[in-house]
Order: sequence, then structure tokens, then C-alpha cells
Amino acid sequence: MLIILEGVDKSGKSSLAKYLSNRLEIPIVKFSAPIEDAYIEYMDFLLNQRMPVIADRFHLGEDVYGPIKRGKSMLNDWKRRNIEEILMMRNPLTIYCETNVGAVSKSFIDDKETFTLQSEILPIIEGFRQVIDKSILEWRVFDYQRDPTYSKISILADEWFNDVQAHSFHLEALRVNRTKGDFYAKVLIIGDQCNGGLEAERYKPCVIPFGNGPSAEKLYKALDLAGFKQWDYALSNVYKWHLDGNVGEIEAELRLPCLEKIICLGNNTHEAVVQSMKEFNVTDIEVRKVFHPSYIARKGLSVEEYANQLKDAYAQ
Repeated sequence: MLIILEGVDKSGKSSLAKYLSNRLEIPIVKFSAPIEDAYIEYMDFLLNQRMPVIADRFHLGEDVYGPIKRGKSMLNDWKRRNIEEILMMRNPLTIYCETNVGAVSKSFIDDKETFTLQSEILPIIEGFRQVIDKSILEWRVFDYQRDPTYSKISILADEWFNDVQAHSFHLEALRVNRTKGDFYAKVLIIGDQCNGGLEAERYKPCVIPFGNGPSAEKLYKALDLAGFKQWDYALSNVYKWHLDGNVGEIEAELRLPCLEKIICLGNNTHEAVVQSMKEFNVTDIEVRKVFHPSYIARKGLSVEEYANQLKDAYAQ
């Protein structure tokens, strides 16, 4: 159970966090400037957080404040994608706090704000608007001047809370950190190993399925060409199926609430998934197979040809 609040300083973010914390009885964790590596800090939190929490600022803050305060963000495209796809699988409530510039400016003066300058207010607000436009998450907007008693945001929070409670069985199963993407996905794309080719040693603590690396980037490009949207699918793996002969259990993945079809990447995965489904007596989910995305590099398969395979597997 995760709520994330973002927004410029003095936009009502911390006050909303306190209100929601009291209403829902969820503690607050405040994120500020990353100490060393923003990606590792955010991913470590996501992959290891087990209790409900309200995050007062998260990864959008790095993408906005980083360029203004340090000249650049510590996050790049694949890091940002991993963070947001892991977040999607947690079924979070994401809220962007924004009010008019005059109110923010006055609060800066009244509270003697020193970290953010008056001249930075507009660039920060514009920065948040840009990163939210690019985000794959659904951001709700909260304006404390339009909702001073929290009546509207309370309705939203209560609906979200009830929805999460209703799906607690599914969410608990997905605490196995090998699945990312849309919690409500109808299609699961599953492979037999992690894919961490970019600076793998540095990011070893948070290597996740198809997170980065040559094969992963080709897979994402093919999914785009095939017409998949990021809310259409989830990605998962069970590591070393093909190496140690362990079929592994995909019971957690089979608990995705809207799952209708599994697309297996490669023969090893297909055999393991079919065997696992027999063990769990699952018969209402279709299973399809395509080549592993590494074939694009190893076997001379073009990204366009691979995209057609994915499209065919989805349509069957």
C-alpha cells in the first residue's frame, strides 16, 4: 500500500501527507536529495518496503530538482521506466500537489524558504508538468486552495484504499520482486532470466526482469512497434529455469487480477510455464510462445520481425 506525493515546495504536499496519514493510519517517509545514487535509493525502497507508507516526494522530484540544482537528473530513461513499472505493480495512489504561483511565492516569504529560490518556482512547476506528461503513472492533481477541507481528496483516497484492500491477496503475492508493469494487465510476458547488461555490477542489488541491457531494449522497441501500450502488459521471470532444471513457481504471477494470456519468451520458459500451470491446475489462461528477444542480435532477426511475432502471439 503506497501513496506518493510530488510537487514544488510549499504546494501543500507535507500538510496533505499528514492529513492522509491520520485518516488512513499510514506512516510518512520523506525523501529529499539522494545521497549517492538516486536509482539505487528508489529501487531499494520499492523492492524492500513491506509496510504501507506515504512517500513525501519520490522520483519525479529528482527529475525536476536535479537539473535545476545540480545541472542534471541522476535518472535516465531505463531507470525511470524500471521505477515506474515497479510502482505500477504496487497499485499506488500518486498525487501531484500544485497551486497558483502567487500562493507558493507568499509561502516562501512567510516561511523564509531558503532551499528553493523565488526565481526557481516557475521552472520547477513547469518541470513537474513535463515529467508528469512523460510518466506512465496516473497522477491525480491536488490544489489545497480549491480543496481546503480535503473533501475531494478524501473521497479519492478512500476509494483507492478500498480498492487496494479488495486486491490485498493479489498484491501480497506480487511481493516476489520479479514482476513489473501494470497491476491490471491482461497479458503477462515472461522469460527465464534477468537481463541486466548495463552497469550490471553496480546495480546488482536491484536487478529486475528485463530491466535493462541490449535484449531488454530490443524487447521494448518491439513492443512499441507491435502496438503494446505500457498499461497493456506486465513483465516477469523466474531466474535460472534453464540452468538448474528448477521449474519454479509462477503462482504469484497467476494471481494478477485481470490476467488472460501469457506470452513466453523462448522454449525454456514455455516448457516451464506449461508445467507450472499443470501443477496449479490453471486452465483459463492462454499460453503463447515467441523467440527470446536475444534472437534479434544472435540470430539476425529484425526488431520489426520480432514485433510481428509479438503481435501475432497477442492476437491469437
